[in-house]
Amino acid sequence: MLGVSIISSALSFVLIYEFWIGVDLTKKLSIYCTRICVIGVIVLFTLPPVLDYSISTYLENRNHVVCVEASTQWLHSKTTVFVREPNVCSSQLVN
Repeated sequence: MLGVSIISSALSFVLIYEFWIGVDLTKKLSIYCTRICVIGVIVLFTLPPVLDYSISTYLENRNHVVCVEASTQWLHSKTTVFVREPNVCSSQLVN
């Protein structure tokens, strides 16, 4: 969502600047907006896996285990449930 917000902000700036105010973008502003959009695309695809890996590693190093019964995944949306003790793991942990 952060990547989408970054891209939307840059595109909104361009739309407001060119269409509502009526001023053409300078070459420098156009380059900055393009760079911001590229950064947004990079963040969009890299941040979720990096955060997932770092959080999983952090919790596993602190003796938490993945509760497979309560964890779900649908397409790209993944919910991983960690528990400290495996005997409390059940499918009832899902909201």
